[in-house]
Amino acid sequence: MFRRALNCGRLTGGTAYTQRVARQLGRPCLVVSLDDCPDPEWVRDWLAKQVIRVLNVLGPRESKCLGIYDQSRDFLRVMRTMA
Repeated sequence: MFRRALNCGRLTGGTAYTQRVARQLGRPCLVVSLDDCPDPEWVRDWLAKQVIRVLNVLGPRESKCLGIYDQSRDFLRVMRTMA
């Protein structure tokens, strides 16, 4: 299983826990900080290099990081429409 976290600010709570467990298990885990205007093409290329059967996308709750839902949705839409 592969996990990708879309985040804003410092990792906390369940997002930080998931990253820690993925590292302990030797599983790929990419944290994409939406604060840094990430390059969707770079993320898509990174994903293409992984052996992925299940993709989990996670991150903080909207109540903890205002706007994260819309930012995540928009980022994933851009990635999905890339050829």
